[in-house]
Amino acid sequence: MGDEVILNIALTSLCWPGSLGYSNILLPTSCTVGQDVMAFAAGIAPQTSKINLLVAIRCGEIHPPMLARTLASVDHMLQGRLTINIINSDLPGYREDATFRYQYCSETIEMLKQAWTQDRISHKGILYEFDMPADPAKPYQQNGGPLLYFGGTSEGARDVCARYCDMFLMWPETEEMLYDNIQDVNARAGAYARKVDFGLRVHVIVRATEAAARAYAKKLMSKFDPVKGLEIKSRAQDSWSLG
Repeated sequence: MGDEVILNIALTSLCWPGSLGYSNILLPTSCTVGQDVMAFAAGIAPQTSKINLLVAIRCGEIHPPMLARTLASVDHMLQGRLTINIINSDLPGYREDATFRYQYCSETIEMLKQAWTQDRISHKGILYEFDMPADPAKPYQQNGGPLLYFGGTSEGARDVCARYCDMFLMWPETEEMLYDNIQDVNARAGAYARKVDFGLRVHVIVRATEAAARAYAKKLMSKFDPVKGLEIKSRAQDSWSLG
């Protein structure tokens, strides 16, 4: 495809994946799941030694300077193994204008970067205005802070990723569609004098042979109930999105 696509695999269980060669594991966030993702990341930190944790955060849930401090604290607990998946969907129970959501997403990321790399958080935007010391929010990673991952199909999502983030996450699509997405986000990032890497969200069934993996995939799908699946999906999604 001409561009390196980094596969970040969302595992469904903590089977000590670091010892199996995986480098990063997604910790998703959803109101219906129940557990707080950052509290869970902090709790699991001393039980891991190699694996990076890709912690999903939804902009707007936490006061931005406090969010920067909390993420920096988790990064210290993980000794630099924190990566962040920026989520820009509606807050649970709310439905907000997409332009508004991308505005506070952009301003939040700007303040995170200031908190991690500058002496002060000095921000004057449309939604937030701060001028305060950044010392309490310094992360373990001193080269700009944790990497930021972002995914989305809309124009606003692609622009936010191109302007601020390090990794654009995509879903399984045709090779042509994936190539077009890479070209589009590359061009957007280039307009900001930036470069973005790419990741593909996939679920992997691993067995000793391809035939065994295909057989188990068929077994799983034989139990699939589309009505129940839609019910679970609707319950887990906090808002409708273009993707």
